[in-house]
Amino acid sequence: MALLIDHEAINVPAGSRGFGPATIPDGLTRVTLRLARQTAATPTFWAAAVRVALRSWCSLDGGATWLQWLGFGEGNGGEPGGIIAQRDLTDLAESWVMSDLPPGTGRLIKLTATVTGGTLVSRLTVEVV
Repeated sequence: MALLIDHEAINVPAGSRGFGPATIPDGLTRVTLRLARQTAATPTFWAAAVRVALRSWCSLDGGATWLQWLGFGEGNGGEPGGIIAQRDLTDLAESWVMSDLPPGTGRLIKLTATVTGGTLVSRLTVEVV
């Protein structure tokens, strides 16, 4: 497991912001993108009016070309950021998406967050295994 971004505090006003690029270590096969949600423990995170679309881009040629490859949020079944209960009725601490990585060496990843309805206050994690 490698944490490319480890619970980095983000404060993204409405609009778009890029993160990265970062090198994906050779031999790793899966990536998980996570955004911390508003919960009872984090009441100022990702207010209910805020919407976010998080997209990842992967390069297989050292950054010469980028393929949009993974994401979640608006246009992908997005939901408000307020408190969401799990089946056991505890707070859902993060929104996340996981996918296999394209094979290859010298791979890069970058992210774009597009925010509407206010400022996105959260923590971003990108983990590869």
